[in-house]
Amino acid sequence: MKLGKARFIGAILIIAGYVTIVIGSGINREFVTYIGLAISVGGLIYTIYHSKCPHCGGFLRSTMWKNCPHCGKELKG
Repeated sequence: MKLGKARFIGAILIIAGYVTIVIGSGINREFVTYIGLAISVGGLIYTIYHSKCPHCGGFLRSTMWKNCPHCGKELKG
């Protein structure tokens, strides 16, 4: 998967989780807040899991880099 697409999907999941947390807090429903927390944590795990170089598989601490710090190849997307 391209890094840009993975970053976008992860951001959408994290934002959706935060919105769900706010809604759950606003209507005083704890289970909705916990669902939002689970969505946010899932988005964070998704982003971390897909933050790897498509060439060498090395972990990227930032998906904004232009070149892989492990193999030096260009990161597209």
